[in-house]
Amino acid sequence: MYIIKSVKYNTESEWHEYFEMSQELNKKHYPDRFNENETLNNFIAQILDSYNKTKGYDNYLIKREGLPVGWFYTTTWGDVFYVGLYVNAEVIKNDLFKEVLTYVYRMMKKMKYDVLFTSSYRKANIDWFLKLNAEITEEFISSQLVRSDINVSELTGIINNFSMCGSELIYAKKIEDRFFDSYLECFNLSFIDLMNLNKIALKYEPFTKEQLISNQNSGSDKRIILLLDTANNVLGFSELYYIKERKMFSCDSGFTAVHPAYRGKGIAKYLKASLCSRLLSEDAEFDRITTNTLKYNNFMNKINLDLGFKEYRRGYSFRLTKEFIEKNLRNIE
Repeated sequence: MYIIKSVKYNTESEWHEYFEMSQELNKKHYPDRFNENETLNNFIAQILDSYNKTKGYDNYLIKREGLPVGWFYTTTWGDVFYVGLYVNAEVIKNDLFKEVLTYVYRMMKKMKYDVLFTSSYRKANIDWFLKLNAEITEEFISSQLVRSDINVSELTGIINNFSMCGSELIYAKKIEDRFFDSYLECFNLSFIDLMNLNKIALKYEPFTKEQLISNQNSGSDKRIILLLDTANNVLGFSELYYIKERKMFSCDSGFTAVHPAYRGKGIAKYLKASLCSRLLSEDAEFDRITTNTLKYNNFMNKINLDLGFKEYRRGYSFRLTKEFIEKNLRNIE
């Protein structure tokens, strides 16, 4: 029998068990996110902080016979109800999957959501949703540029051959107040355009200034390069986050975007090349830069290839309606 409960009610021993299980799972199945120097206190703080910063967030520990076997978290955004599932096993057992799906289904009914979305890079998760014939909504391509493979002369050529259409190029760790509103506009316009490439029509709520400021002040070690005009309007930007313990720069929570009015001028490629070039001149120790790009984002995938990024994994996003879940719960033995 499985027990599922919100980690908000974890005992001290349960937090310790959860932490140890998380470390073991990440080391085996998500090595790019594993941090051997992670501490229990920091682990707890990060999870509890998500309750304050992420709308509709909750995190649930799954236990069987008194021992943790996995966890899942939920978030909401507009009409989107999202679930992320992590199980510490090579194969997800039928009874565990059914238990989680039943729990989530009840949440959907209570919160009046008709559709659930989930995504994963892990084969165990993907295999289950493919087995159910769940609708695939997105395919993600994870690519990385190993530091030793960075072609400095190629980056320099891209930068020097760019026909400058802005007046100021800024490299920073934080968005200045003088152009924050313009950055927010560029961010939201680009993000909505990207999501609209999807065949599934969804209602996405624009990010608020408060959300992006909160993200900026979260303690993340950010690097961003922006192209501005004379009126401090952001024409485009590219951003990454430095993860010191993993010696890498990651685009997770980051974005490369160009304002719709300035697309087609090579700005995105110029900015990403400029950002990669600037990283080499820093004291920060890193051995790779990683990026996750939607398969249908042909423009950014082409830019990544041109800059030397190489694919190393793929992930999928699935859409499950309430009716689809009802039907499959009856069929899972």
